[in-house]
Amino acid sequence: MNSTRTARGPFRNLSVDLPRAIGVYFGDEYQVSDFEVECRSGVSIELLIEQVWQHYDPFIEANALKDLPLRELSNTVASLTDTEFAKRAEEWVQDGIPALVLAVTNPQDLLHEYQLIDGQRRLALAAGLGQEEIATIIAKKI
Repeated sequence: MNSTRTARGPFRNLSVDLPRAIGVYFGDEYQVSDFEVECRSGVSIELLIEQVWQHYDPFIEANALKDLPLRELSNTVASLTDTEFAKRAEEWVQDGIPALVLAVTNPQDLLHEYQLIDGQRRLALAAGLGQEEIATIIAKKI
C-alpha cells in the first residue's frame, strides 16, 4: 500500500451493498429489516464456491492472478471483464476485497441454499489471487 491509502475493513460497504443486493435480487418484496444479518470475516473460498456453484461464473481461474505485478493484474482483469472493474480490483488488492453478500431465503430448511446476491466478481478475483478466505455477509430471511 502506498502512504496515501489506508486499509479499510471488509465490511466497509455493508450499508450500501446489503440494501442494494436485497433490492436487486428480491425487488421491493423485502427490506434489510426482513433479514437477520451475520458478518463473517473469514469464510473459505472453496466452501463458498461449493455452496453457490449454481450462481457463480468463475471467469478468472483460481490462482491465475497470484503474484502478478499490480499493472499486469489490472490488465489481465480488464481483458476478462472491463476497465472499471479492473480499477476496483487494483484498489481491492491494496485495501482488501469487500465482503460478499449471501442470502438464505428458507433458513428453516435443513439443507438451506445460499444465494450469492452480491460479489460474484469479488469471489472470482479472490480465487484468482489465491486467497483462501474472504469476508462474507450472510442475510437470513426472518
